[in-house]
Amino acid sequence: MAHMTLQATLQKVRQENTQLKQTISYLEEQLAWLKRQIFGPKSEKTVKTVNESQLLLEGFDQPQDAKPEDKKQIPAHERKRQIALAKIRLLFLLTCL
Repeated sequence: MAHMTLQATLQKVRQENTQLKQTISYLEEQLAWLKRQIFGPKSEKTVKTVNESQLLLEGFDQPQDAKPEDKKQIPAHERKRQIALAKIRLLFLLTCL
């Protein structure tokens, strides 16, 4: 009779062990996903690759090609002297004498 009780206890412990291993695996997957969301290079891309069954909003389902913006050439110029700052420095030097 003690042998049957030990067998039943062993079976129960093995089932619990299997269940705990599954829980650990699930939690590790969740942790890895959250780490990718928080610390990943671009979380927007990570979300799409992880959850492909997520609904897409109309107009956002395919990325549009970015058009290179026209660059304007601005002619070089010299910066105006800051006369007020020069006057303040001069006054400060004169008062220190």
